Amino acid sequence: MYLASKAGWHVVETDGFTADSDRGEIGAVDVEGVRYVIRLGPRVRRLLYDVVDGQ
Repeated sequence: MYLASKAGWHVVETDGFTADSDRGEIGAVDVEGVRYVIRLGPRVRRLLYDVVDGQ
C-alpha cells in the first residue's frame, strides 16, 4: 500500500473482507477502484509453454 500510494495511486484497505487462511489470504486493498486480494505464501517458479499451433 505504501509504495502504490507513494507512486500516486489512490489505495485504501477493503472493509468487510474475510480472509481465507487455507488459501494464504491475509487481506484486500482497493487500488483506483480495482480490488486486489493479498496472499502470503511460498514463491513458486512455473514452466510456461508457448503455444504455436493453437492446441
